[in-house]
Amino acid sequence: MTRCGMMVLFAVAVLALAACGSSDEYITVRPDDGAEWPFVERVTAAYVYCDGDAVHVRVLGGNYAANGAAKAAHGYPFVYESGLVREGMDGATFALKLCGVM
Repeated sequence: MTRCGMMVLFAVAVLALAACGSSDEYITVRPDDGAEWPFVERVTAAYVYCDGDAVHVRVLGGNYAANGAAKAAHGYPFVYESGLVREGMDGATFALKLCGVM
């Protein structure tokens, strides 16, 4: 990733952390927000939910755990099990970075 791309990703992460102030808020992320998009083409938005160490992602109406804490707390399947993550990509790391967990 280029330096410019990293700066954009950092800016998105800073905004995401600010949005995590309330446990009822999702961070809406779209393919054109600057970060490398981990999801298949038909996914036009992802909603990342930061709840302490538990991070989950809502994609195409389904909830998926980005980490073990979210799976334990909510019982969601892992995001990589959704079939919505592009080959070679990791939708969990994408979400964890947005929430500052990783």
